[in-house]
Amino acid sequence: KTRHNIGFEVLDHFASSEGISIRKSEHKAVTARLNVGEARVMLAKPQTFMNLSGDSVTSLMRYYKISKERLLVIFDDLDTEVGHL
Repeated sequence: KTRHNIGFEVLDHFASSEGISIRKSEHKAVTARLNVGEARVMLAKPQTFMNLSGDSVTSLMRYYKISKERLLVIFDDLDTEVGHL
């Protein structure tokens, strides 16, 4: 295991704690959807090369009409200044 797996590990842990599996294949990702309180949440693990994961995320966001303000990205780049991509 390396820190480069942290995003998938966080999603797997969260999914497990909610009793669900992330396994629906769509938009070059595996996904799961659930309710958290009143919010509808999608968990997505892109299945592309790391530098192409944005293609999968963008496709999901367009298809489900998810605004960028509703997107939470979990990533492992410790060298990126907080709040910047």
